[in-house]
Amino acid sequence: MHLQISRYLKREWILFIAGGASNTLLTYAIFLSLRLFLDYRLSYLIAFLIGIGYSYVFNAMIVFRAPLSWRSFLAFPLVYVVQICLSMAGMEILVQLLHVSSTFAPLINVILVVPITFALSSRILAKPSERAATAAANRSSATR
Repeated sequence: MHLQISRYLKREWILFIAGGASNTLLTYAIFLSLRLFLDYRLSYLIAFLIGIGYSYVFNAMIVFRAPLSWRSFLAFPLVYVVQICLSMAGMEILVQLLHVSSTFAPLINVILVVPITFALSSRILAKPSERAATAAANRSSATR
């Protein structure tokens, strides 16, 4: 049983990272394009919102193999309410306080919020039995 849970989590995590990587490339390209004529904050927000739609479809269909539904579609943005708050605060800290280039700050932000996004996405999109398996695996690895 533990081996099956471990394989499931490994597959899920790898696909989540792949989807995140493709989403990052897409939204970063959009961000850079928008920065040509918009402030970096607005550019980031618009790219981020487009990324939510892409992420919902990719995570539901490919990562968690969940059917697309109005319930999950409406709940999924809650993941990004948390992420946008963390990310926008991160952008301000990185750009204004740490003087990181606004061109590279979004890339740093992604690294910081991925684990939170994975946990919340799984909670919304995974089937209840898969969430139980994930929770059991997390408890098992935490006790080691």
